[in-house]
Amino acid sequence: MWATGGLLPRRTYLLDVDPQVSHRRLTHGEDRMESAGYDFQRRTRQEFLNLARADSARFLVVDASQGIEAVWNTIRNDAEQLLGGAAASTGMPEISGIPEISGDVRQTGEHSS
Repeated sequence: MWATGGLLPRRTYLLDVDPQVSHRRLTHGEDRMESAGYDFQRRTRQEFLNLARADSARFLVVDASQGIEAVWNTIRNDAEQLLGGAAASTGMPEISGIPEISGDVRQTGEHSS
């Protein structure tokens, strides 16, 4: 936390799925984490679930074994409630008229040739 000056997000979405289900969904070859084996993946999953349990007000554990649409709806609905509640409780105005980003968009540190 020192790198963020103690700042934490208001919500952290933990997309939880059994490692075997995750492995069946692979559309590419295994990377370093995926090739570490099921035991490693189960332990890693359990540690993330422990973090979520320890800070249940911040974490929302989403059942990622569901379809993409169901996962998206869960996250979107929660985010709308959080943002709607924040806007109402802080008196934040509605934001409109933000121009669309266009043109040559690069990641930080990239330079055009």
